[in-house]
Amino acid sequence: MKNLLLLDKDGTLISPKSGAKFVGDPWDQEPLPGVTETLKKYAADGWDMAICSNQGGIAANHKSLSNCILEKKFCLQLFPEIKEAYFCPDFEGKECWRVWGDCDKDSRILYSENSWETTKLQIEGKFRKPNPGMLSLAASFYNFDEILYVGDRPEDEGAASAGNIPFKWAADFF
Repeated sequence: MKNLLLLDKDGTLISPKSGAKFVGDPWDQEPLPGVTETLKKYAADGWDMAICSNQGGIAANHKSLSNCILEKKFCLQLFPEIKEAYFCPDFEGKECWRVWGDCDKDSRILYSENSWETTKLQIEGKFRKPNPGMLSLAASFYNFDEILYVGDRPEDEGAASAGNIPFKWAADFF
């Protein structure tokens, strides 16, 4: 039996080390209490894991796409149990980027409203949470019997509900 744990990033897995409201520098991240131990337990129980995170800071010009990719790669280094990260950089929900721990600059994958993969999944233009597209895309890469999404914001709960995915609040899960 394979299980899939999808996780929001900011406020769920990490907080900025600097005390800032949002991560500005890719390395300004530290695990929230209880996260590391809980992820190790789920990994030991055979769960696959992926991050699904809105990243509106790109569209709002608070960070660059390159820095966001570095931020995701550093987060994957903090939590080696997590295989990959998905993020939506635009407010319209038309794009979703996939980053994994050992990827190089040329192996990032962009899914957009015009790509075959997203058309097949019928999630064009619905990547930004509370829409379920990012979660559906992440889940499409795994063969699983059980799935769970963990987040800290109403849009996380909304995305899970819209995608018919069970949801847990981060404060309760960790």
